[in-house]
Amino acid sequence: MDELPAACDVAIVGAGFAGAATAWWLARRGVTDDRLLCAGPGRLCQALAITREHDGLALDEPPFELRAREHEPEIVCGPRIGITKAVERPWRYGLAGSRFLSRPFRASPAK
Repeated sequence: MDELPAACDVAIVGAGFAGAATAWWLARRGVTDDRLLCAGPGRLCQALAITREHDGLALDEPPFELRAREHEPEIVCGPRIGITKAVERPWRYGLAGSRFLSRPFRASPAK
């Protein structure tokens, strides 16, 4: 067997459907940096196959599914980015320390 490379751009850890689906999405979208898969609302919707057909649908009914969280996440908030109106509004939320953001936060945790 050939030796594994010392470094790679993307490594899929996991087996079964989740691992295969992640690999398929990355390959389909030409993503070589896994951090970009869901960075920003447009990419997130693409990765989850959410389209305009889903506009107005309830999030607690199929095809969506809400699940109870397993732990209390640390959420951060800050000003909106990539827009020109209401940029001062703290309407951007994310998981503290996440590397899957289009831009890092520079704000304190949300209250």
